[in-house]
Amino acid sequence: MNQMSQEIIDCMSGLTERDEQVLSAQFVFPKEFVGFRGHFDNNPILPGICIIRAVIVMCEKHYNKAFRLKEVISAKYVAPVTCAQKITVVCNLTTNKSSSVNVQAVIEDEKKKVAMLKLYLENQSG
Repeated sequence: MNQMSQEIIDCMSGLTERDEQVLSAQFVFPKEFVGFRGHFDNNPILPGICIIRAVIVMCEKHYNKAFRLKEVISAKYVAPVTCAQKITVVCNLTTNKSSSVNVQAVIEDEKKKVAMLKLYLENQSG
């Protein structure tokens, strides 16, 4: 497991599996989080790839297996995420015969939507 994935796990709390198809978790990324390095020194903003990686980590925990990002079908970022900001990620999952997963994720803070993602994840061992 790489450093970013481990730090994302450390920032995650409350992973809830509502059923086989819906996951939710909260994240709070501290100023020291690796994703903030150089993005930007005086005004840290979480890079979009870190949000994508958080979704992948949630799926890996849920299915207890590693995934690789096969495709970003769509990604719409509507507000920045800063350090110490609490966000909630809700994922709707659809699996197929090849153990791949289609994920529709909505990311919100306490007041508004932050991002909407549609991802295609492939089982890393298959």
